[in-house]
Amino acid sequence: MRTHGYIAFVVGVCLTAWTCVLVSDAKDAQVRATFERDTQKVANDTSVRLQTYFDMLLSLKGMFSVNEHATRAEFARFVHELNLTQRYPGFQAIQFVRYVPAERLPAFEQAVRRDSSLVAGGYPSFTIHPQASRPDHYVIEYNEPMKGNENAFGL
Repeated sequence: MRTHGYIAFVVGVCLTAWTCVLVSDAKDAQVRATFERDTQKVANDTSVRLQTYFDMLLSLKGMFSVNEHATRAEFARFVHELNLTQRYPGFQAIQFVRYVPAERLPAFEQAVRRDSSLVAGGYPSFTIHPQASRPDHYVIEYNEPMKGNENAFGL
C-alpha cells in the first residue's frame, strides 16, 4: 500500500512539473507575440512618420525646382504654410543650404547681410561659421523659424 502512495506522489509531482513547463511555454509564446506585435507597430508608425517628413522635404525641393531664386520671404511663407508645429512636430526648423564657391564667400555674406526682404534691417551680423579654407562651401542661408535656431544660420 505504501508503494502506491509513493507512485501517486511521483506521478503528481511529474504532472505538476509538466503543467508548469506547458504554462511557462505558453506564457513565453504570448510575451513573444505581444513583443513582435508592438515592435511591428512601432516600425510601421516610424515608417509612416518618416515618409511624411520626406514628403514635406520633397515639397520644399519642388518649391525650389519651380523657382530656383526663391527669396527669403517666399521661403518663410512656404514654411509657415506647412504649419510645422501641428503637422510635423518632429521638425525644429527647416533650412535651405546654398552652395557657395570659396571665391564668392565675401559677396554672398554681403548679400545676406543686406537682405531685408523679411527683416527690415537685414542681417548685419551674418557670418559664415566655422571659418574654413576649402574650395566649396554649403551654407545655411534660409532658416525657419529663425527664433531659437539662430546658431544654425550661416553654418
